[in-house]
Amino acid sequence: MKTKLLFLLLLLIAFSCQKNNEPTPSGGNPIQIAELNGKVQKGPFLNGTTINVFELNSAFSQTGRSFVSNISDNSGSFQLTSLSLSSQFVEIRANGFYFNEVMDENSNAQLSLSAVSDLTDKTSLNVNLLSTLEKDRVLKLTKAGTAFADAKKQVLQEILAIFEITLPNLDESETLDISEDGDLNAALLAISVILQSNFEKVADLSQLVADINADILNDGTLDDAALGTILLNNAKRLNLTEIRTNLEKRFEDLGLSNAVVPAFEPFVNNFINNSGFTPSSGITYPETGAHGDNILGPLVTEITTGFSRFSFAADLEEGTSLRVVVTSPRTGFDPNQPENGWAANTFNSQTYEREYYTTRTGRCDLNFMVGVSPPDYPELPYIKFDFYENGASEPTMTRFVYFPDYVEMPFYPEHGNYGPNVLGPFPLFIYHGLTNKSASLAARIFGTSKVKVIVQGLGWDMNNLAPNSGWTISPINQFNNSRTFELNQPGNADIKIDFFDPAIQDTTIVVSEWARILLYENDETTPKRIITVKQS
Repeated sequence: MKTKLLFLLLLLIAFSCQKNNEPTPSGGNPIQIAELNGKVQKGPFLNGTTINVFELNSAFSQTGRSFVSNISDNSGSFQLTSLSLSSQFVEIRANGFYFNEVMDENSNAQLSLSAVSDLTDKTSLNVNLLSTLEKDRVLKLTKAGTAFADAKKQVLQEILAIFEITLPNLDESETLDISEDGDLNAALLAISVILQSNFEKVADLSQLVADINADILNDGTLDDAALGTILLNNAKRLNLTEIRTNLEKRFEDLGLSNAVVPAFEPFVNNFINNSGFTPSSGITYPETGAHGDNILGPLVTEITTGFSRFSFAADLEEGTSLRVVVTSPRTGFDPNQPENGWAANTFNSQTYEREYYTTRTGRCDLNFMVGVSPPDYPELPYIKFDFYENGASEPTMTRFVYFPDYVEMPFYPEHGNYGPNVLGPFPLFIYHGLTNKSASLAARIFGTSKVKVIVQGLGWDMNNLAPNSGWTISPINQFNNSRTFELNQPGNADIKIDFFDPAIQDTTIVVSEWARILLYENDETTPKRIITVKQS
């Protein structure tokens, strides 16, 4: 009998020890939930997403009890049943792929989101970026003695303030839904798209969220100016119309007929316009590249050699773009070089411009060449670079690379508005078998250079002095039928001039030339050139 009693006593002791080793929450209100529904949203999370619910004790530490579920469609919805909890406090984590509403595609990697909540009187619980951003700070405040409900309200206000959002009557973050109307739902969507922006890698979004969590943990404010710059840059790169269209189509494809995309656009625009953060382009220009010194970078300010090769290089963060307009007839590139992140338009022979634009992000590096101008183009004293960053319609930066040995000389195109240019590259201006001919008197000057032209002889005339021609024109000199044309300011000049055989008007006149043109440059007293106009 004593043996039996001893055996029963040992059995009771063993059972008692086993029970005490089970996790036991301290405090909290035990609750029973027959069915807990929810949604996980960045954009909607996809089928296969794992949901884990962890019970927390009154000290907001995990008790060791957890429940698992999965999302079984692409709307982000999940359900847990028959929850028996010793505490009303839980932490929920979701890990899976999601629909990227900014890029209109499914994510290329899994994203983890989380939330902490008091399940008292709740039958639904949503997980989103706001609930994720607030979780760590809410737990820190509650563990320091702040009531859970007060901590939730305070931290939500702090996070909204980072994005310049102030709203009355705040609901808990885990009640928000980007597929329903309402200001708070719109604020959630606005913050979600700003954080996502044009990040192609889920890791970049995860890193940004983690960095913000760490920054706001102690004081609830975003103190790292670099993070603020990222947020503002992200917002400025968004196409809000496309995002709305992407989500509306997604909800339609999922058969969610009651889904509404809330009015998130004003919150994004308000953040862009009123944020105290300083934007940056997200584009940098290295000093050197694969082909030598970078002509877009700070090292190259002048060129002293006749032919040179440079890198044409920029480093672009994800979501950025760059266009560079180069003004100079002295530049070019090898069109057959391997893919390098750049493409270029056709050279404009009137403005001497060529537009280069990036075709991807990362390091873009073109083999860029500088030589001498073709025969019919001017030798400009510089190369001009106009930078258009991130779709800007006006240059965000302009820089010049100079040729220090350049001497400012006038330029005479081969043709003008009225025909061949009499000042063009011809030793003689000869008409073959024609009795009369119209031509241009055209020049272009730069900087301090000057041009003076004297046209004389019996075989030329002007029917229109054209006051807007760019030339300063003297009265006719009756003695030798001459006029003086002067160009003393930078710019173009072009006027129509007619040549003819003087014998047509007076058969007694016999001349070997119709007209003579004396060209002077930069106040010289001796003609630079003398052009003879005659008939062969």
